[in-house]
Amino acid sequence: MNVLNLIKNKFLVLLILKSLYKIFIKNFKLTIYNKDTIEMKNVAYKPLLKLGIS
Repeated sequence: MNVLNLIKNKFLVLLILKSLYKIFIKNFKLTIYNKDTIEMKNVAYKPLLKLGIS
């Protein structure tokens, strides 16, 4: 019984770690994506601003 409980606990811990890892990776990818789009927008807007000013 003790061995089974240990295995169950390990399995649960692994599942929890796996789900946390997935959430972290998802958020990380999202932040990278957002940074990229913001940078792309800045690159696109800067020449337009210069044209507007000049």
